[in-house]
Amino acid sequence: MKIDIIIPAYNAHKTINRTLLSIAMQDNINDILVYIVNDGSKKNYEDQIDKFSKFMTIKELELKHNCGPGYARQYGIDHSKSEYIMFIDSDDILFNSNSVIKLVTKLKCDYSDIAISSFREEITDDYIVHENDTIFMHGKMYRREYLINHNIRFNNSYANEDNGFNNLLLLHDPKISYLNEETYIWKNNLESITRTNNHEYNYTGLGGYIYNIEWALTIAIEHHCDDKKIAELAYCCLVAIYFYYLQYQDKKLLSKIRNIYSITNKYSLDRDRKLEVFEAQYNFLINEYNKYFFLHPSITFEAYLKLIMNNEGE
Repeated sequence: MKIDIIIPAYNAHKTINRTLLSIAMQDNINDILVYIVNDGSKKNYEDQIDKFSKFMTIKELELKHNCGPGYARQYGIDHSKSEYIMFIDSDDILFNSNSVIKLVTKLKCDYSDIAISSFREEITDDYIVHENDTIFMHGKMYRREYLINHNIRFNNSYANEDNGFNNLLLLHDPKISYLNEETYIWKNNLESITRTNNHEYNYTGLGGYIYNIEWALTIAIEHHCDDKKIAELAYCCLVAIYFYYLQYQDKKLLSKIRNIYSITNKYSLDRDRKLEVFEAQYNFLINEYNKYFFLHPSITFEAYLKLIMNNEGE
């Protein structure tokens, strides 16, 4: 049971050695094939390939220009062929020496389409453990056959591509296995896009989030996914945007938000289900992000929707 580990890398020479070391120490390293997707870095990763090829099968796939992590991840999928796929960022590490074997065993034994483990997010002098997360690529393994059969691919966006990909996958109703163990550490890299400027990206990244959710919804409609699931994701997205948009308004986002709103109306939800979705998303934001940036909007959700649909602020 071979596993492809795909690492999108952009000028990651300072951090990728520890990433590769955490892979090299895996108990099932002989089953692992590693692909560094060089996403237009200033220099190649030849030194890393030479160093680690003594311990594992490793290859560099080089892109001529910086295309973003979504394109790089998909390029890695398209240029590899193992039955199972997982991703690790070039500044993160696997939790311990049996991280990969735990995921692949869970996936194989349950014959699931995706295995989702817990992962640890390092923050200054502390850490958070994320359980049953369906947004990030961290601590997940995918069955290639399922991705191919349902034509589930990454788009070319530079941010939130994991959110778009995983939501598109979920809209196709895969069989999911949850592993209540940590397999991945999201390292506290203060130079990463999500952590610079006091986590400003949590607000300014709103455009990438909206783009990817709209993209996932559009593809899911084309693929004739379940109407109710499409409506629930669209409504959940509107709720999430509600807590950020009033603090970080971007007029260019209005048309996309309105399109998501129209999808919610087309595939209607009853009032009780809307309340359930709203409460679930509210609790998710509180529980996952209360240490960082939860916002309290100054208007009601209904007033916010009216503001969006009435073109105010344009």
